[in-house]
Amino acid sequence: MIDLHGVADLTYRWSRIDQQVGGADLTPSTTTGLQQHYQLGSTGDLLHPNLGSYAANVSLIDDTARTNGVDSQDLRVTDYYLSLNLLPRSTPVNFYAQRINQDNNLTDPGSKSTTTTYSLTWDVSLHRLPRLRINLFQSDLEVDSELASTLQRTRAAAFDVDGEAGITRYFARYQLTRLDGETQGSTSHTINASAETRFTPALSTAARVNYSSSVTTLGVVTPGLGTLEQRSAGASVYYRPTLQTTLSASYDFYKDPFERHLFATNATLRPLQELDLAAGYRFFRFDLQNALTTSHYAFTSANYRPMLGLSTTLSASVGTTDVSGGTTDVTSYYQSYGYGTNYLKTLTLVTYRLGYQGGYSVNRITTGTGTSRDLTHVFLAGVSNTQTRLVALSADYTLALVTHRTSGAEASDQLDHTLQVSANSSAPHDLFLSGDFLVLTALSSYTLSQYRDATNHVFLFSMTDTYETGRGVAATAGYAYEQQSQFAYEHKTTTFAQIRWMVAVMRSGMLDLNAKQSWERFDRSQPDVDRSEGGGVFTYQIGRISLSADYRLTYEARTTDHVLSQAAFFKAARPF
Repeated sequence: MIDLHGVADLTYRWSRIDQQVGGADLTPSTTTGLQQHYQLGSTGDLLHPNLGSYAANVSLIDDTARTNGVDSQDLRVTDYYLSLNLLPRSTPVNFYAQRINQDNNLTDPGSKSTTTTYSLTWDVSLHRLPRLRINLFQSDLEVDSELASTLQRTRAAAFDVDGEAGITRYFARYQLTRLDGETQGSTSHTINASAETRFTPALSTAARVNYSSSVTTLGVVTPGLGTLEQRSAGASVYYRPTLQTTLSASYDFYKDPFERHLFATNATLRPLQELDLAAGYRFFRFDLQNALTTSHYAFTSANYRPMLGLSTTLSASVGTTDVSGGTTDVTSYYQSYGYGTNYLKTLTLVTYRLGYQGGYSVNRITTGTGTSRDLTHVFLAGVSNTQTRLVALSADYTLALVTHRTSGAEASDQLDHTLQVSANSSAPHDLFLSGDFLVLTALSSYTLSQYRDATNHVFLFSMTDTYETGRGVAATAGYAYEQQSQFAYEHKTTTFAQIRWMVAVMRSGMLDLNAKQSWERFDRSQPDVDRSEGGGVFTYQIGRISLSADYRLTYEARTTDHVLSQAAFFKAARPF
């Protein structure tokens, strides 16, 4: 059975930009363009489904445009594709071929590029033997112009083996890649192997090894990706005897051409239902030319939940990093401690929350910059109502204090107070029409920041109201006010109004109109901005032919500067 399908569509576009800078009108910029897209495809069986199936497709895209009477786009792309899937039930063979021609005639001389790709994959599944896969690939990129002509060919062959031997699952691949250009060529070899062994349901191990020689283009499935000569290997162990205990360790080695070693181990325990424990260690080594970097890092944490709604945390970490070689040897020592508690309580009418997070860290560097210490305190308190049928109210307060000390330097402390109140309601229904509703949102916040001798006050207030009629008409209005004391402007006010109308026209048509007006006002720091936006989309269906028209407009005014942007799109499409 043959299944034909395709599409044909035409898109005409028009845009115009009018600008006024410093009271002087600039020359308008007008662009018109036409894009044609045609596609025809076919899918079906090759005589019988057990024999195989095919998919074929051909498409054409022609895109031209002119800006102020001068060609700004002249592109033509043709795409031919064929795919065959043979013997799908016994030894599947997949073949595909594709050719893409791209002509760009915008400049004189123009240019033409052709990409031709072939791929063949053969899966050989034998009873009680490993599964084999052979993959052959070739891609040619030919660029032709009056200035220069080039041809780049990538050919690759890969051989995969995977299967199971007892309790071990394994995979191996060898790939040979050849890249030929106009003047020279290169050959690369890639070997990948991995194995996973599950000794018991709780204990498993994995190992891998990779090798690749240097080549500009490497890949069977995704050619065109460059790679360096690389050698890497790794192994891991995972042990989970119970749901409460998990142990793991891993080691990875890379050389490409810089050498890296990474070792990690982790443990998570739950000795009690209310207590979680975790610990881990990391080691990292990085060889870079004449410099050697080594790093050790260890951490531990505990989370205790003595009662419903109350949780406490403790954490500690230490680390050291040493950089040797080159001109200077540098060693840094780091230690950090964290502690905190959070409490959440829900009553009949309200939910309140309290929290505290603290931390202490020390960092010392041997280059003579001294030792730095940071002490952090963060207090949180909030309350919200549980009866949100009419309105949801929430208030939160945060106090953050950071004390920073560095040997031989001036103290730098920071204190922040933040208070935020929000309200949301979607309760009003059937205000004017049956089925309509109103959504109200409001947010207000105040922040006081003190850093050394500087103090900054930030006040924010915003409110948005959305009215939905349930009949395709929606209106939104919003207001926002911002005041800051340490920036270029002290006050900023933003107001906007927006309306959208969706209506059915002539049974098979749909009209979507929208308009938005916004005003931004600044306090002497920069010009005020008035912005008008609008547009409409009309779609109409005549049988299987789809017609659409889209128009968009944006007008922005800043004192003596004005910008008017318009764009229109007209499209006709016929799928089959």
